[in-house]
Amino acid sequence: MGLVNHSSATAPYHAFLMMAREEMSEMTKVLRCSDVGLDCTWEGRAETAEKLLQKAAKHAAEVHGETEFSDEEMAAIKAAIREE
Repeated sequence: MGLVNHSSATAPYHAFLMMAREEMSEMTKVLRCSDVGLDCTWEGRAETAEKLLQKAAKHAAEVHGETEFSDEEMAAIKAAIREE
């Protein structure tokens, strides 16, 4: 059994991980009303889920008249957030 130079064998792997982390941090969060069962074409985008939920809450209040959500509704809304 020969010796393996782990530092050179794993260098491409580490470079891949660094690129993947950068790409993941740059991914946009997306939420669509239609993804939570509403007949609405609104689509929100933000850098973070928190910012996206703020936009969604504003839209829900202004367009749908909804200002309060149950725990189940919030779970469904959060589960509908996607990354692009």
